[in-house]
Amino acid sequence: METLHPERSRRRARTTRRPRTASVAAVLALAALALSACATSPEPTATTEAPPPSGTATPSPEPAPAPASGTVRPASRYDLTCDELVPPANISDMFDVAVAPVDPLVTAASAGLSVPRMTSALSIGGLACEWSNGEAYNSQLGTTTPYTGVLVTVVPPQDAGWSDRATGAGLPAPGTDCGADFCSITRVASGAWIAIAAIGGPNAILPVGADGVANAAVAAVDSASPPAAASEVPSGIPDDCEGLVPVATVESITGSAGLVAETTAGGWSEWAEAMAIAGDLGCRWMPSGADEVVVGAAWVRGGVWAFDRIEAAGALVPAPSDLAVAGADRAFVRWDPERGVCGVDLLVGPDWIQVTSAEQDWALAVAEEIAAGLPR
Repeated sequence: METLHPERSRRRARTTRRPRTASVAAVLALAALALSACATSPEPTATTEAPPPSGTATPSPEPAPAPASGTVRPASRYDLTCDELVPPANISDMFDVAVAPVDPLVTAASAGLSVPRMTSALSIGGLACEWSNGEAYNSQLGTTTPYTGVLVTVVPPQDAGWSDRATGAGLPAPGTDCGADFCSITRVASGAWIAIAAIGGPNAILPVGADGVANAAVAAVDSASPPAAASEVPSGIPDDCEGLVPVATVESITGSAGLVAETTAGGWSEWAEAMAIAGDLGCRWMPSGADEVVVGAAWVRGGVWAFDRIEAAGALVPAPSDLAVAGADRAFVRWDPERGVCGVDLLVGPDWIQVTSAEQDWALAVAEEIAAGLPR
């Protein structure tokens, strides 16, 4: 298991786990009706509005209204709006079609069951700005829509430096890999990690315009540096997977032996670094030496604001059904027919946790264990 960035422990308040009192059997009984959506129907009854239609730009995340729960996004460490980070003229020069400001959390959530990766960049005071044609797209899930757009992410420099995983890979390092349908650019400006990811889809990415976007972002970050001090993010989520749910408990729930809890896999990137800094790498319980995930848990520490923001935009896709889970302030169950995955969203205190599994009972039982063990 990867050791998380030491900056994480400084940034959030410590809390004490409370005793687990609710039983798996009880929560399964309470949720039987809601879970019938996962069990029998690939399209559960919607309880939220549909995502914006094709070609309609979602509202810009600047400024984002305070969610109904009262939780708010941690303050940005840069005194920059998205239009100041990259002026609209530079964005227009990157594509041969019109694009407009969109909320990157909405874009990603609208593509399917997930916790949008760029949420952690915002949680640690970074920037995540997107311009697109309004279609859904999520780098975790790919896309079946004609998405055209660009996401510019800024991860602020850390007092303790970048993670061992990043520095071991020589990251961040300037680089450009661009073609007509895809463009990835990395830059370093005043110690910040800047990443630009563009998808042309059915349209073309213009190389000169891509360079202009990168140059504008570097100039803006340089002019806004040094960034403000990082905010502390309150959270009740433990520091490791064993503290969240013991492996033995997951084995008992799933009837699987020899499971291990993993937090990282594959390569590294700016969003992975942001997740490591925030303590949002999540947990995946899987057989030792195998790639199959039996149960997964993703989260955003102090991230109820992000869930509320996505919900307010009508972008919880697939649509959720209310669920009763002991220990959670709110809970929802969702079925993703494209991936064959059932998910349980938990809002506990300031935290948003999402538990996923191909087996609905496993997802719910692990979610119940998590909710029962977190302070509210």
